[in-house]
Amino acid sequence: MRRGQISVDFLIVLAVLLIVFAILFEFVVKDRFIERYDKEIILEAREQVEEVTIAINEVYLAGEGTNKTIYLPDRIKSQDYNLTVYDSGTVFLEVLNKRESAVVLTRHFDTTVLNKGENLIRNVGGVIVFE
Repeated sequence: MRRGQISVDFLIVLAVLLIVFAILFEFVVKDRFIERYDKEIILEAREQVEEVTIAINEVYLAGEGTNKTIYLPDRIKSQDYNLTVYDSGTVFLEVLNKRESAVVLTRHFDTTVLNKGENLIRNVGGVIVFE
């Protein structure tokens, strides 16, 4: 009878330890997964900001009458975002309460929130116009 009691006690202790380990493991893995996912979103946001900045600079440098169409996705990895070009010459993308930014070569435009989908960037008399 004593041997059976030790086996049962051992199994109970082992089960409790496995449950504790599983709970701790879930928290560690979950936090790392969320952190990695957020980093992927920020990286994609940075790429989007760079794409818009390059397009604005290309249109500005190419001169009067130049235009270029860019496409902004509806979401960045299922996260909503806002992309704004400020008249200070800065492109800001806000996602997950964080901002990615880049500076363009010109300040000849009005502050504009770009639409998701197609956006036409035009150079009209040295002024950048977004449509």
